[in-house]
Amino acid sequence: MAGFEPDEQLVEEDRRAIVRDKGTSKGKSAAKSKSGALPLAEVKSPDQVRAGLRKMADAQALANPLQLGEEVTLEEAKRLFHELQVHQIELEMQNDQLRHTQLELEAARARYFDLYDLAPVGYLTLDEAGGILEANLTAASLLGVSRALLVNKPLARYILPKDRDNYQRFRRRFTEEGKSSVGEFRLVRPDGALFWVQSLISSPQPGEFRITLSDISEHRRFEDELHRENRVWKALGDSRRASLLADNEAAYLDEVCRIVVEDCGFRMVWIGYAVEDAARTVRPVAQYGLGQDYLESVRITWDDSELGRGPTGTAIRTGKISKCRNMQTDPKFAPWRAQALQCGYASSLVLPLLAGGKVFGALTIYSPDPDGFSEGETALLAELAEDLAYGVVSLRERMARAVAEAALRRNEAQLQTILNNITEGLVVADLNGELIYWNPAAVVMHGFADASEGLRRLQELGDTFELITAAGEALPLEQWPLARILRGETLRGYEVLVRRRDRDWQGFFSYSGALARDPQGRPLLGVVVIFEITERKRSEEALVRAKDEWERTFNAVPDLIAILDKNHRVIRANRAMAERLGMTVEECVGVSCFSCVHGTCGPPGSCPHALTIRDGKQHAAELHEERLGGDFLVTTTPLFTDDGRMLGSVHVSRDITERKKAEARIRALNEELKESVFHLEELNQELERSNNDLQQFAYIASHDLQGPLHTVNSFLQLLERRYRGRLDDKAESYINYAVAGTTYMQRLLVDLLAFSRLGGGKLNLRPVALDEVVGQIVFNLQKAITDQRAEVVIDSALPVVVADESQLLHLLQNLIANAIKFHGEEAPRVEIFAENRQDEWHICVRDNGIGIDPRYAERIFLIFQRLHKREEYGGTGIGLAICKKITERHGGRIWVESLPGQGATFCFSLPKRREEDVA
Repeated sequence: MAGFEPDEQLVEEDRRAIVRDKGTSKGKSAAKSKSGALPLAEVKSPDQVRAGLRKMADAQALANPLQLGEEVTLEEAKRLFHELQVHQIELEMQNDQLRHTQLELEAARARYFDLYDLAPVGYLTLDEAGGILEANLTAASLLGVSRALLVNKPLARYILPKDRDNYQRFRRRFTEEGKSSVGEFRLVRPDGALFWVQSLISSPQPGEFRITLSDISEHRRFEDELHRENRVWKALGDSRRASLLADNEAAYLDEVCRIVVEDCGFRMVWIGYAVEDAARTVRPVAQYGLGQDYLESVRITWDDSELGRGPTGTAIRTGKISKCRNMQTDPKFAPWRAQALQCGYASSLVLPLLAGGKVFGALTIYSPDPDGFSEGETALLAELAEDLAYGVVSLRERMARAVAEAALRRNEAQLQTILNNITEGLVVADLNGELIYWNPAAVVMHGFADASEGLRRLQELGDTFELITAAGEALPLEQWPLARILRGETLRGYEVLVRRRDRDWQGFFSYSGALARDPQGRPLLGVVVIFEITERKRSEEALVRAKDEWERTFNAVPDLIAILDKNHRVIRANRAMAERLGMTVEECVGVSCFSCVHGTCGPPGSCPHALTIRDGKQHAAELHEERLGGDFLVTTTPLFTDDGRMLGSVHVSRDITERKKAEARIRALNEELKESVFHLEELNQELERSNNDLQQFAYIASHDLQGPLHTVNSFLQLLERRYRGRLDDKAESYINYAVAGTTYMQRLLVDLLAFSRLGGGKLNLRPVALDEVVGQIVFNLQKAITDQRAEVVIDSALPVVVADESQLLHLLQNLIANAIKFHGEEAPRVEIFAENRQDEWHICVRDNGIGIDPRYAERIFLIFQRLHKREEYGGTGIGLAICKKITERHGGRIWVESLPGQGATFCFSLPKRREEDVA
């Protein structure tokens, strides 16, 4: 029991009680104890032994009286005298042996009481009603009560009231199921101190129960603190993500408060800003959790007054972390105590928010538990507060920068909006012909990469461009539009073809412009507006080509196309339609579509053209046409005049016969696939149930068999100690075999239980430093390393991997322990190193031991597979199977490279993962 030290006063009281018991019972036989345990021995004093022998001699003398009157010869008298001397010596020897035996028994009894009383585990014997019949010193010290005062008291008196139901269930499981049971609950000492215990229950005889008490308070505290720190780690990560995504300060502060409450389980969190007013007010700006009305009912300042000396005011005023460990007892929290307790707050932590070394606010956290913030939590929450302050400052800087940039952009936009968004090009030149501005449209029109290419003199543009009139003549530079404008002309719609001399590029442009003048009419600049008319020119040319191209395309399309009027007559049909109908294109004109396609006197009800004529919308349908010999996708698109009158529709039929056949085949295959998937799901479910049953069986078998094995082993050991020296060698060897067998079976069940547990639960993946893990393992195996004089060499470049730390430690400890165990005549030498292999790490353990035949390289990783007898090398044959299962759960593999007598190298792989991939 870690950390337990018996109460010295209670120990001394119980020792005095033991001495009194010894004094009052001296010379009496030890009777069977009230708990039903056998006495240590029935010890008799030498006087009692002599009195017993005298009674036996008197009885024999009375049974065989000496006959009076018989004559006794001298020889017979001498013989009788000699026998009397011999008997007297034998009696003296027996008396010495009895005294020696009595001393040994009293020493054994004292040792038993020492072991029982000072055992690291508390022992209590209870009656059926739960009353305490007997307790050792450890149990009395745990409960903080003298052992004499515990007797006949109910154990439930010392159990925390809210845990008593748990204790009763723990007892009922044992009494109703008849199996050894384990329970955890809290006990209360007379001084009010609480502590957690783990308890085992058994029944030495009917009507009595024996309960063990092991103090697990430190273990529970560590687990609770680790859980709480993990929750703070999550809050820290979530708040950092919120900072990256934030674009609004108020929303960001609300989100951080919500994250701290929901991730960490605190009662309420709020953020307050320090106001530089006369009262030095703390203004709440965000809050989340239970009892949010609390802030409306209290007044908090950061002034050095009664209302400012609380945790929040102190943190803002001093710039340091402030705590209220217990709101009920802290005198500085008196002004807010009633409201806080009503809201369920018991302690608080306040973290100042600093920017540039100055406090601008505080993050206040309320816990429902007294002293509800550990050192680890406080450090992590302080880091969260630093991130929060940095996030607020960064957000404010971003917002200020965004406002300034937006204002600048608005000013620039007002200046450039018209010029940058008009589709016409704009070029400005001074009166000397220096081009000083090109808007984006003008840059693009003239094929420039940017405006800087056009910032030159007009005369220089003659080296780059050539202007051609409609008559095909090249314009001299002095007749260019801008040159004419600079001479004072006003141009409107002057069209020319512009070509670039340096590459194959040309376009049609229309130029308009005039001189820009000041209010006095004096010329300032020459401005020319350019309209690109290349597309218009091309459209005019394209219109001429379009008719011919449309005619060719209409007849080249493989789809069946016809233009129908409102009366279902064919106005025009393409070649594919005419050939499918067995007619010429000319023969199709004027024929009713339903007569030539369907062979009917009127359109069928599903006719898409009829629907289009009815509602003026496009329609589509998949139809089977017997006369056309296949399936078709038929679409009809309405045709309208310019004034909106419907003329008819364009009727397009696409042959989809092969597609329909393919769809039918796909549907058949899908049905077969669905049936196969259904059977596969049934098989998967059955396999999952089978795996769960096997895992549950392994757990139950390995767990529940340990109790009976422990009992058998305990009684065998007791038999061995009790009758040592009284049995022959063969009986003692049988007992030794039985003890060894049950011990091995217990180890086997422990390993089997560990193996069965590996398959369940989620891996706690996180970055793990391999050198720290290996260092812990070397510490754990220090005794084996020292005993075998082993040398362990650790690579200094072991990496940090992403894994479950506890399972990785288990895996490596098995491999290193095996490397030490399976050694040859030389002292063991073990090397641990790692290799970087693209997307995974190879971690290896190399030894100089007995090696392994390559034929068994796969077999050794199977459960219960051993290559040596147990007498040669200990173990259960499960260790490497556990290693294999841990590796596969991490997505890796394990293998061995070895030859007999040449050592072995066990390696396993771990995939490389980034920390953010497992957060």
